[in-house]
Amino acid sequence: MRDVKSVNYLVSPEPARALAIVMLVLAMLSQWLGYLQPLSWYSLDLSTRWHAANNGRVHPDILLIDIDDESLTSMAPHFGSWPWPRSVYAYLLEGLQDYQVKSWVLDVLLTEADNGRPEDDAYWLETMSRFPNLYLSAVLVPAGQGQLLQGSALPAGLALQRGNPQQTIAALWPLGFSALPERVGMINAVPDADGIFRRYPLQHRVPALPESNKPEMASGVEWVFASMPWRVAGNNLGTAIPTQPDLWLTFQGAEAVPYPSISFAKALQLALEPSADFAELFKDKILIIGSSAVGLADLKHTAIAPQQPGMVLLATAIDNLLQQNALRRQSDSWLLIVLIFQLAGLLFLYKKQTGFGRYCVLSAGWTVLNCVGLLLALPAFLQIGWLFASGPIWLWLVLSFAGFNTLAALREYLQRQHTTRLFGRFLDPRVVASLVGQNQIGAAEKCQITVLFTDIRGFTSLSEQLDATEVMALLNRYFAMQVNTLFQHHATLDKFIGDAIMAFWGAPLAQPNQADLALQAASAMVENLQQFKASLPAALRQFDIGIGIHTGEAVVGMLGTEQRLEYTAIGDTVNIASRLESVSKTYGRVLCSEQTKQALSAGYPLSAVGEVQLKGRQAGIQVYRLGEE
Repeated sequence: MRDVKSVNYLVSPEPARALAIVMLVLAMLSQWLGYLQPLSWYSLDLSTRWHAANNGRVHPDILLIDIDDESLTSMAPHFGSWPWPRSVYAYLLEGLQDYQVKSWVLDVLLTEADNGRPEDDAYWLETMSRFPNLYLSAVLVPAGQGQLLQGSALPAGLALQRGNPQQTIAALWPLGFSALPERVGMINAVPDADGIFRRYPLQHRVPALPESNKPEMASGVEWVFASMPWRVAGNNLGTAIPTQPDLWLTFQGAEAVPYPSISFAKALQLALEPSADFAELFKDKILIIGSSAVGLADLKHTAIAPQQPGMVLLATAIDNLLQQNALRRQSDSWLLIVLIFQLAGLLFLYKKQTGFGRYCVLSAGWTVLNCVGLLLALPAFLQIGWLFASGPIWLWLVLSFAGFNTLAALREYLQRQHTTRLFGRFLDPRVVASLVGQNQIGAAEKCQITVLFTDIRGFTSLSEQLDATEVMALLNRYFAMQVNTLFQHHATLDKFIGDAIMAFWGAPLAQPNQADLALQAASAMVENLQQFKASLPAALRQFDIGIGIHTGEAVVGMLGTEQRLEYTAIGDTVNIASRLESVSKTYGRVLCSEQTKQALSAGYPLSAVGEVQLKGRQAGIQVYRLGEE
């Protein structure tokens, strides 16, 4: 029976175990192949923002000098529109020199010579040579762009590692960089694949690529250039530089600009008109000169804000090196342990074969427990600087819950369908409907039941008067009428044995009034007999029925093989009921035992027959006749 096999398979742990394995394998593949990378990026950004809001602490020595829109507007009458002459930066350095600035970081590219104002360039070059704590920005660009220089032309100290001297390096080099090579840092901030900046490089490598027409240039040694944070924190301030190629940034606040800042125009005014009141503002500070002006296009999409000034990104990287608190990106494979716990729990609950409603509640509770555990663990990891991309695991926790509940629902559905098909042959449809939600239907159990046997007396002589087709039609009419009556009295139809019917009460549903139902059904069946005989020709009315009823314990359950199963009762109780029916031709049409009489809750017209010796039994039993004196 295909439906039996399906139900048995779903009830077994095999499909749940297979589902758990498939989900774990898919989660591992998605982890390693990056199928859910957007979800990983999203969860990384959530973790980064939470950490910034709850653990961010800006380094007290960092101060931003912001070339904002107000500075561009207010300085235009005096210095013209952007770009300003280089002398403006010289004025700023010289004017604030007495304030004991710790480091100057110029996050502005001053690359090409200003042919219209050569004296300003000369003034700038002379000024910057007198500031050993000034750092200039450079940017590596794709081959064919920027200023192309052979490696041999680059001054010593510019690169952390020198490669092939014949290799061409393309970059935007700051004006006068050859005189200050150790103070040039790269400000290439590289976004991730989704265009969001989360990291800052510490070193920039230019691979040694062989040229097909110049095989002598092939070399396995790369050119390596220091980033600006590496230069500032390592060169000038003596901070130990991590060995990893880039920093996963710890943003020091949830604001787009968490650091204290002063507009460039205001700083220049203080430089031109020094005031002792502002000495503490600049003393021992790392001054980072950059831009937040929209028109200068130095706004980055970061985990904190869609338009965060590039100088904040640079300041954050320097800050992370100084405080040694950059996040440490961890392998997300460790998070699979949470999914393994989830799947193990769901599999355990599935094996318990609880009802679907209960399984939903328990599996939801287990899923919530794992989610809460993960939710508590992630902030704890962030406290020690460990960063995980938990997004895919959250998804797999939800999918595992949905998958196992779908499987449980399918199991429940097939069980209900199987129960309906199986017991629809034995029980009144209303009883079947009440059984559908149970999960142990058909399991063998020992219980008290009341068994009814009925047989047609004189059927042999009746069948001799009719052909086989007429006999079968006649029996079917009779059985339909009596079975309908049995169902109306909530009986379980066990089987047909020739022209006999076996039914019982008390299983699969317990029935405290089972004996009453059996006596009521017997009375109705006797009435059915009279009506049925009245509908037949007079020559066919020479038959009767006998009914035997007994109450006692029996084993009830499914009996047979997958090819043929029957829900039946076996035991001495069944035998006694059958024997009572056999002697009904002697003692009365409807007979019941003493046990059935004792189980009745209402009065019935029963008369004592006395002790009767039944076939196959040594001791006699007390028998009662229904409706006859």
